[in-house]
Amino acid sequence: MIKASGSNVLVELADGGEQKSAGGIILTRAPSGPERGTVVSIGGGVGGGIYECDSCREGIAGFKVGDTVLFDPGAGLRFEEGSMKLVFLNEESVVGYIESDDGAADKAPESVG
Repeated sequence: MIKASGSNVLVELADGGEQKSAGGIILTRAPSGPERGTVVSIGGGVGGGIYECDSCREGIAGFKVGDTVLFDPGAGLRFEEGSMKLVFLNEESVVGYIESDDGAADKAPESVG
């Protein structure tokens, strides 16, 4: 299992980009607005501290494993592991989050602002 280290967060990308094939080239439409994904792992330096386990770090940065985070399009180091599309983000790249509630990570926030 891949885990985040330092002040990084490992996020599974939400399916969002529209892709079309044109002569062997895959074109991807950039998202308008922030991208989103689900937190898979939180590094030990997130929130400014060193912690032994993901559950010890939950809430330090405001978000926890299972929450949906919002981040700038194109941010982070992207790669694929099996069928999962993942991105390592620096803690500062996360601009907001939606708390998971009993597995409902995509639940809309009750209020904004």
